[in-house]
Amino acid sequence: LLYRIVRNMQMVYEIEISNDLFEASRIIANKKREDLASFSLKDCEFIGPVTSDRYAEDSGKSEFVLNITKDRKVQISEDTWYCFVSQSGVKYIVAFTFKDEMYSVFRRYNPRNTANYVVKAPETDESSEDTI
Repeated sequence: LLYRIVRNMQMVYEIEISNDLFEASRIIANKKREDLASFSLKDCEFIGPVTSDRYAEDSGKSEFVLNITKDRKVQISEDTWYCFVSQSGVKYIVAFTFKDEMYSVFRRYNPRNTANYVVKAPETDESSEDTI
């Protein structure tokens, strides 16, 4: 019984962004897939880090917060971003772990409501350069 309880507690969150469609799912015990949210990035009133000035105001306006990070609560850090979504009369927040590759998609499909962000340049490996 304890084995089944521990195994069912193993959860992995998956985010899939294709074109302007943002889909979030939860995979439980590497077997069961549960869809959590699906919305168009064009429906977002704001996309940005939880460290922004808007987060407190938006969380007050939202009906619930969907946290798909590895932490139990939304941690206030630069690595955690959120989408403030208005869909079918319901306003909610989806908090997720941000990766640099996501930014260009956010800016493409919702440029006015996406926070400014400087994408870091890829690091070069200096050991591979030839010296003369």
